[in-house]
Amino acid sequence: MLADYLRKEGFLVKAPPPSEIDQKTLSTLSKWSLILLDEAMAQKIGDKILDAKHKQEIFLPVIVLTSQATRVNYWFEAGYDNVLLLPVRQKTFLAFLQHLIIIRVQSQKLYQQAQELAESEARYRQFVESPLVGFWLADEKAKFVFINQRLAEMSGYQVDEVVGKMTMLDPIAPESRDWLQQRLAQRRKGAITPDVVEVEMVRKDGSRFWALAAPAGLYDSRGKFKGYLGAMIDISERKKLEQLLIESNQELEAYARTVSHDLRAPLRAVQGYINILREDCGQKLDDQARHYLERIDRAAQNMDNLIIDLLNYSRLSHEEFLEANVSGEEVLEEVINYLDNEIKKKKAQINIIKPLPAVKANRNFLFQVFLNLIDNALKFIVPGQKPEVKIWAERRGKMVRFWFEDKGLGIEPRYHQRIFELFERLHGIESYPGTGVGLALVKKVVKKMKGEVGLESQLGRGSRFWIELPAANPGGQKERD
Repeated sequence: MLADYLRKEGFLVKAPPPSEIDQKTLSTLSKWSLILLDEAMAQKIGDKILDAKHKQEIFLPVIVLTSQATRVNYWFEAGYDNVLLLPVRQKTFLAFLQHLIIIRVQSQKLYQQAQELAESEARYRQFVESPLVGFWLADEKAKFVFINQRLAEMSGYQVDEVVGKMTMLDPIAPESRDWLQQRLAQRRKGAITPDVVEVEMVRKDGSRFWALAAPAGLYDSRGKFKGYLGAMIDISERKKLEQLLIESNQELEAYARTVSHDLRAPLRAVQGYINILREDCGQKLDDQARHYLERIDRAAQNMDNLIIDLLNYSRLSHEEFLEANVSGEEVLEEVINYLDNEIKKKKAQINIIKPLPAVKANRNFLFQVFLNLIDNALKFIVPGQKPEVKIWAERRGKMVRFWFEDKGLGIEPRYHQRIFELFERLHGIESYPGTGVGLALVKKVVKKMKGEVGLESQLGRGSRFWIELPAANPGGQKERD
């Protein structure tokens, strides 16, 4: 039999009777290399096999073996891939089968590659035709060779008005074209890497919009520059909100200054009348009246300090942050000099362990942070105790941590987070004067400088406050006084 012969020649052969070729068997046609049918089999199940093959869209040679030359055209017309006229020499027959199997394997690979390519093309189309993101491709001279529909909608042009006719310089705001020309030249040289920039664009009708763009260079497999590609989104609404926020902050700052002035004016009047009473009526007042006068004076001074601290705190939200390399030692020395009278008055011992590394910060901001932390260390001590403060720093990867250790009152762990909140006080104002703003200001300033703040403390065992800031860049710009 033919099946036995083919098995002897090394072929894996299945020869089920027609009754066993059901739908389950037909669903596995893609696993077969080819199908050989004699005329009787073709008459019985040939149509089912051809129909299943076409539905599954696979290349599978289905061959009819016939000894009647007059039937060859009939089987071809019936849709079979090949017809083999018997008898045929064994070597010719084997070569014929091997050839068909090779074609089948290669065709299947090509079919799979075509399917993968089609799927990849579909994914690419779905990606570049995003309803939110505009995409573009441009050649070496920055002339557009492709833009998607979203980019056309953003710019107000039709696709065919842009592709092959406009360059990347055309839709950008005129005042930014020199900047873009320089960037294009740098990107051709590979001097800049893919990045994200905000740029103002001009629509076809002359109106403007802001875009967040992510451009990059396009290179071939050998690294040769071939052009530009990129993506952008419209951020006009965000820019409008940013402008509204800036204007709102400016209004709040003006309001805060006005309120500060209006609130401080009556306080200064109260303090003025207190001084008049002391000078004109001081001898006539009894001890209790003088005590009340002192309490009124302290309350007015505390209120004045609170207004000043709140004004400083509010300014931080919109104050410009100029980052540069700042010497921790220099700033700390300035703070110690500023607090010199207080340190001498309390006979405090300040132990500074050098060196203190430079950090990326704002000099004025860092001064405020150091000042508040050292001032607290001098203030929150057991009555009669001489303050002891130890200051040092350590590198932690790309960060520098400054430590401020005291032997003061200490803080319970449950308050470690709360004390950095605005107006949070753990002690009465009569015992330890203050406004409850200092540590909140420290936290806000440190966060603005891309750092962190925290502490380690136990009640009655002193505290170790720390701030962590980015280490200075070697050779980076130093902040000017």
